[in-house]
Amino acid sequence: MKLNIASFLTAFLVFIASVSLAQDSTQQTLNAQGWIQQNSGTADQLHGLSCPSTDTAWVTTSGPFILRTTNAGQNWVQYPVPGVNAVASISAIDGKTAWAGGVVGDGNVYFTQDGGQSWLQQKTNINNDAIEGIAFPTRNTGYGVGGTLGFVIKTTNGGQTWTNYTLGPGYLYTVNFLDSLNGLIAGDGIMYRIINGGPGRIVQKDTSFALAVLYGCQLVSQNLEFAVGSETVTPSGPYPAIIVRSKDGGKTWDKKKPVGDTTAGFEGIAFTDSLHGTVVGTSGLIFRTIDGGDTWIKQESGVTGWLYSVSFTDSLTGTIVGSGGIILRTTNGGYSWVQPNNNLDSLSVQMYPDPANQAMNFQYNLPVPQSVTLTIFDIAGNSVGIILNNVFQTSGMQTVPINVSQFGTGTYYYQLQTNKYFSTGQFTVVH
Repeated sequence: MKLNIASFLTAFLVFIASVSLAQDSTQQTLNAQGWIQQNSGTADQLHGLSCPSTDTAWVTTSGPFILRTTNAGQNWVQYPVPGVNAVASISAIDGKTAWAGGVVGDGNVYFTQDGGQSWLQQKTNINNDAIEGIAFPTRNTGYGVGGTLGFVIKTTNGGQTWTNYTLGPGYLYTVNFLDSLNGLIAGDGIMYRIINGGPGRIVQKDTSFALAVLYGCQLVSQNLEFAVGSETVTPSGPYPAIIVRSKDGGKTWDKKKPVGDTTAGFEGIAFTDSLHGTVVGTSGLIFRTIDGGDTWIKQESGVTGWLYSVSFTDSLTGTIVGSGGIILRTTNGGYSWVQPNNNLDSLSVQMYPDPANQAMNFQYNLPVPQSVTLTIFDIAGNSVGIILNNVFQTSGMQTVPINVSQFGTGTYYYQLQTNKYFSTGQFTVVH
């Protein structure tokens, strides 16, 4: 597993700015930027995360099993991986097929093609090191990284055979691919760029962050690259979180230390496009950018544990995993995070016109009379208007007009909730 420096840090409490949306005793409290957990069914550390579709996710644990969901997290099922104490990393290409990387003392790859019910060991000859990061950009081509000497393993036949390469020295933690030929590797103060399928064509990109430990990375485009981690100020700390970015394919780099966070590290990163990205880390930290990494906005997670990995399958759907069995999920781009398997049923909402210019209508059918709250948020997660505030409505079709003339051009999100129903989605305003 990762040798995190979190043990040297003092966890801080993340306060939740919550708003009560109903009077019912079973009502859950949601936050404008709040995070509500899914039930993972375990208190283990959850490190590796792979989400091949909006409904399917695979998660590694500190125990000898992986977790998998095929219904967007409503249920998580444990699947044992025979012969191992734990697995460190995972890469899945669909709901049936995945490769898991072993921990220190094992270092092999484990392959399943039946959804985790059975696993086949694939030998790698690196048994003394953990495969900290693993990525399969295609069904046949895969890479793994790790080790104090900085090893890279590669397969071109789905893991039937693996070729080992040593880049060292320097521990490697993570590998990410833009496509089948172009990838990025990060570790202890170093980054490598995979070009044209590597690893014989791996280019050492930068060693200027020698005091940094980089746990997560992403090659967003051929020119845009990110890595996140902690920077060692002194041997005893603090270890401030950093985000490093290159906008010219690795020729030059800049470094960001998000406002409001100086003593905690980042672990995972996920961009859905060149503008929108999310990073996660210690003490429940979540930061989001909507301008390509120029500025980072802190979001409240509602948890204080370590968040290790984040993944987005599209612009709206994301998952985060962390310590103590934490699993968080969003279905609205990250401005707020909800629990799909709560006691609330979904409610279908129609919006028209969309895009809107001056006015639009929200329409939904209430099965029974109840109180309704409807809130609008901007893309950064800030509330821009409470349209209905616990307003009682009769059963039947409801139409709620909204004046959007004062909203700037852009994407907005709505959150509608009653005692029994919940709905969220997005719409666009164009002037």
